[in-house]
Amino acid sequence: MKAFAWAMAALAALGTARADTLLSADFQNGSSAGWVALGQGDVGLSTYAANVSLRIGANGAAMTALPTLGYAEVTVTVAFAASALGPGGACVADASNDGGGTWNEAYRIGPGQDDAVTLHAGGRTLAAMANQVKVILRLRTVSANAAAACWADNIRVSARPAVATASAAAFGPDGKRVAMDAATLRD
Repeated sequence: MKAFAWAMAALAALGTARADTLLSADFQNGSSAGWVALGQGDVGLSTYAANVSLRIGANGAAMTALPTLGYAEVTVTVAFAASALGPGGACVADASNDGGGTWNEAYRIGPGQDDAVTLHAGGRTLAAMANQVKVILRLRTVSANAAAACWADNIRVSARPAVATASAAAFGPDGKRVAMDAATLRD
């Protein structure tokens, strides 16, 4: 019976793969390096109660890019605070794997969540972002109110390494069989 319990625990451990952090930004170092500002709204760092966040004005956006090659189950999480969003306004985190042609939403907050103080955290696993040469992460403020603003913080993109199968690794790009070492065969 102990052997059965041990075997079940070993199988469970195999099914639980680690998640690697591909991007982490909390702006506490006072830098927004790697982020590009776009749109009509101003984008910059701001501090409230010793916390530094990325402030995005109405109809502005901040974007960064990262690769996800070799990764599956890419998850994007972010915390937003907002002010004066107005009807239909929102703070949105989304991602694109085709240079911005299409976007997959990861998280959004809207009116009623815009007290200018509370950070609302959330996110989503975006299957389409797995194993990509370039994923663009975009944070934006959508609002008809020129005074609207979103503050983004605690941004994280994490992913589980994709499981390489021995059969896929056994052949090179030319279709010829490649030599594999013992470590590869054990993985």
